[in-house]
Amino acid sequence: DVKSNRKLLARCMKQLGFICDEAEDGSKAVAMASTKNYSLILMDNVMPVMNGVAATKEIRRLQLSVKIVGVTGNALQEDLEEFIAAGCDEVLTKPFDIRLFKKICGRFGLEFRPKVA
Repeated sequence: DVKSNRKLLARCMKQLGFICDEAEDGSKAVAMASTKNYSLILMDNVMPVMNGVAATKEIRRLQLSVKIVGVTGNALQEDLEEFIAAGCDEVLTKPFDIRLFKKICGRFGLEFRPKVA
């Protein structure tokens, strides 16, 4: 996604206690996923170089066992199904519903350690 959206999402994730890395395009997301053991990847669909669907397919081709949550501004059923078919475990639409995200993480067995202000 665009830098401002990535920064906002990273800030939200850090508030939940996640440690975040950012990839500015799908190709970099695949490279990062192949060199680091992530618990979760939030994969935006609209990115330069390689979109989120293609990046997810590539990560799955590499047989990485990371959970991937697709994030898209397109709420059409066919767009959501395309992300799932690519290998996403779940798909969230924008605007991002943090309560739904927490439920998904709970199903994945991920624990939250919220930052204390």
